[in-house]
Amino acid sequence: MNTIIFTLLGWILNIKLAFADGGATVNNSGQTLPNPLGEGTTITGLITRIAGYLFGISLSVAVIMILYGAFQMLTSAGDPKKFQDGKKTIIYALIGVGVVVIAGGLPVLIGNLLTGGNSTTLQNPYTQ
Repeated sequence: MNTIIFTLLGWILNIKLAFADGGATVNNSGQTLPNPLGEGTTITGLITRIAGYLFGISLSVAVIMILYGAFQMLTSAGDPKKFQDGKKTIIYALIGVGVVVIAGGLPVLIGNLLTGGNSTTLQNPYTQ
């Protein structure tokens, strides 16, 4: 367990150090390498974009699971076991949607609490 924690901590520190400069100097003439992610993109911006994509993917998977649960219920043909399986699938998908929505809003809520509720400085990353 300790090795996993130290490995993750090492990765985080390496990423922070690698992106601290913002552009690597190639030679003494002052030329820099262009940022492949675009102008002004930071590691936090990249993580926010990835989190936004994962948010959309997880909601899409939840919709598919709800439809699958409904399909299970419709094709149960009177079998109570299959009907219950479909019902459980829908319930678990809705619980998953709730967890994803809460997980997406929790950083914004904590940030607003820590900054005194100033919502102009901290915005929801999933709506950008």
